Amino acid sequence: RYLAMDWILHIDERQITVDDDNLSQRYVMALVAFSLDSLAWYACGEHRDYDNGGEEFVVEDCEVQNMATSQYESHKIWLSRADECEWYGVICSNDGVVKGVELSKFVSSRVGIHSMCHLL
Repeated sequence: RYLAMDWILHIDERQITVDDDNLSQRYVMALVAFSLDSLAWYACGEHRDYDNGGEEFVVEDCEVQNMATSQYESHKIWLSRADECEWYGVICSNDGVVKGVELSKFVSSRVGIHSMCHLL
């Protein structure tokens, strides 16, 4: 929980305020990301890149091939400044409320599901 709160307060480039309607939603999504080690995900996971001087910066865009259509789809990585509804695998309503996460895109073992259950 500390990592998610620290990210919201100090790292998240959106720097949303306490009265923002998305604060709770963004915090919960950050909990999911840190609990399931989002940097290690095969698709849209590792998002750090380095320029020639070795300075770290964030790459927000990712492309994932849709296995049903063989087409590539553009998404945003988790823990980016993009709205959480744009993050890969997040399902939202038309008014921007997170309705679910397609866990099968990230979690291939019971260990990941077990980690998710601790969030509840």
